[in-house]
Amino acid sequence: EEGSSYLKKTFSISRSIQEITGDLEKMIEDFYADTVQAKPGVTEVLKYLKENRIPAVCATSCPRKLVESAMKRNDLMKYIQHVFYGDENHTAKSEVLLFDMASSFLKADKNEVLIVEDAAYALETARKNGYRTAGIYDANNEKYQKELKRASDWYCRDMNELLEKLKKEGQKKCIQL
Repeated sequence: EEGSSYLKKTFSISRSIQEITGDLEKMIEDFYADTVQAKPGVTEVLKYLKENRIPAVCATSCPRKLVESAMKRNDLMKYIQHVFYGDENHTAKSEVLLFDMASSFLKADKNEVLIVEDAAYALETARKNGYRTAGIYDANNEKYQKELKRASDWYCRDMNELLEKLKKEGQKKCIQL
């Protein structure tokens, strides 16, 4: 509502704050339902994991409704054992709780779990709490690439490079994406 209030005031919008908020929420829902694409190579990584009986879970800061619509449209749900939602668990990727919940679900020790992430702050949280980490380049986070590299055991320019590292270096247990 703060953002809607700001937009209303800044741009002299005649609609109510609630209407502006509703419009914004609808735009975001439509974007996730119709537009958001999986990173190139994600499907191949997930197929590889499934074929090799390496369990994969997802932890996200996004609301369930948005994630589920994007994952279903991109046909990814069949590869993921469980999705952990930060908002539903009153936590975020800046706190270790979400990663610990995933690790517990997978019945794995932290050093058996590879956290795959494109956000430096999340990877920093995972690494400083004992998880193995794989940083994935994201153009939207360009200015944080130095931090992402520092927090990464494996730094990859894309998911295809991650797949090659998985095949070469091996990962026997669990992945959290």
